[in-house]
Amino acid sequence: MSHVEHGLDAEALFDKQVETYAQLGFTAVIGTEVFETLKPILLENLNDLSKPSFFSLAIPHIFMPLNQQLELAGSRAFLKRDNMVDIEDWDHEPTQPYAVIDVDDGEDYRGMSAEVADAKIMASGRHSFNIDELVSLGVHAPQLWTPPRRGLYAAATLHPEEGQMASTLDLYRFGDGGLKVKRDPGIIRDSDWTTPSYQARVIVA
Repeated sequence: MSHVEHGLDAEALFDKQVETYAQLGFTAVIGTEVFETLKPILLENLNDLSKPSFFSLAIPHIFMPLNQQLELAGSRAFLKRDNMVDIEDWDHEPTQPYAVIDVDDGEDYRGMSAEVADAKIMASGRHSFNIDELVSLGVHAPQLWTPPRRGLYAAATLHPEEGQMASTLDLYRFGDGGLKVKRDPGIIRDSDWTTPSYQARVIVA
């Protein structure tokens, strides 16, 4: 696995991500109380607070619409979340901001189709990102999109259309613009794309 480098302790990483959301205007909409509630729960769940692996604070679309998140992240993309299907079933779906922990940047899956990578990720006991989670990664780990990298697959979210193969959603950057989204059949293999994963979610019950 190839973990995301960050060089911060857990609390500093958490605070930095909340500050990033504040700078982009997210907290002006949803406030900071939800993060204050999550913080002690997350820190308690992390084994080594001095050198934690990277985590990303995600916002579910039922708490803040996906298009609003994309807009604040600098994207002009418009997506109907109602037209998307998350393919992994969880016992508890988060209803407010949560964390995905032990994030892997997906380099082991570079050039592999999202469909094949997702199967390997699931077999290893880990989880692919859905589109909400991948937007959070675009906000908190923009270095994953810098050259020679190109884009990442949200392999846990499909965008089916009648009479067509369900498409995997891909998040990428073009030039110095904001996050962009496109759809590709999950069988596409592209050396410029990877499929990131994470170990678990930490949610507020």
